[in-house]
Amino acid sequence: MRTSIVLLSLIVFTLPVAATTGDKQSTASEHPAKPTPTTSSTPSVSSPEESSIIAPHPATIYMRVWRMVDSNYVDRTFNGQDWQIWKDRCKDIHSVEDARKAIKVMLASLGDPATCLVEAEHYRQLEEKKRITQEVNPMLPGEIGPGQLACDSNPSDSSKALRFCKLKRDKIGYLQVRDFFDWDLIKRAGKVLEGNQDLSGLVIDLRGNPGGLQGEAASFASLFLNKGSICSILDIDGYIATKKADREQVIPETTKLVILIDESTANGAELAAAALKDNGRATLIGEHSRGQNKIQYFHRLDSESAVKISVSRWLTPEGESIEGRGIRPDLVVPSGKSADGKDQQLEAALDLLTRTE
Repeated sequence: MRTSIVLLSLIVFTLPVAATTGDKQSTASEHPAKPTPTTSSTPSVSSPEESSIIAPHPATIYMRVWRMVDSNYVDRTFNGQDWQIWKDRCKDIHSVEDARKAIKVMLASLGDPATCLVEAEHYRQLEEKKRITQEVNPMLPGEIGPGQLACDSNPSDSSKALRFCKLKRDKIGYLQVRDFFDWDLIKRAGKVLEGNQDLSGLVIDLRGNPGGLQGEAASFASLFLNKGSICSILDIDGYIATKKADREQVIPETTKLVILIDESTANGAELAAAALKDNGRATLIGEHSRGQNKIQYFHRLDSESAVKISVSRWLTPEGESIEGRGIRPDLVVPSGKSADGKDQQLEAALDLLTRTE
């Protein structure tokens, strides 16, 4: 039976596991399954899969990562290579540093920069800022153990993640979202929007937004929709779960929306943009987005390190994958300043909104 997942923020999509077709119809368990470690009184390089809970052999750490990728990595061709070959590399691991180097090389072979070893400083940053909220989410099947976290990019300064101001005689609002890593971003955005429901138009600036927590991105899109699909999640078994708008709409349909995107708009930010575009709620202006739709999870290896692995993909409300091609804006406007020093893309958005008032 598939189990519920642990998530970051309100909804985070995470680790799928192998299951039969019948399992996919089963009701999710109320508690995420925990990995069952095996123990050995004398762990050795020759048997790295036997581990000590207290002090695992460095080769065991390597094998833990190998197994996670083997069972859950979204690309089942493993970038066109025989993944079993990497299993034998554990014989050359004799220290923690050996394991660290071997893990980095192994993950790099997948050709997926998002699947990587997380450096200690980054992992500490995640924990110190308390951006990790674990809840039970019945939306997706999957299995995830203690210390496993999901997201798609690195956090920025939370105090600068959201910025709002009014333009054009206070009729047009401007909302910049730098990333979707703040667990309370939706609460703060909701308050801003609730206090500005008289706007005739709103510019949502997602340029340079690398993503973050897919759950936050999906909930952000829900702030502007009273119904409709936000996205679908495709796991390694081909199972698709659909995420619907599930929050109270705070901006009325009469408020016109324009979303600014560029080549640095990625993953969760693309999810939000595609959701509002496909539901006919917003016009996209700018440049092609990056085209990243893989969903990763963090798995803690020890107190100061973790590994991040791509485990599934999200699809647009129309069922399209944007991977490698991005989202094409409705109105293509190159980035940069105009002759009079103004932001060309922002000016195009303001022009569209004022012309359609």
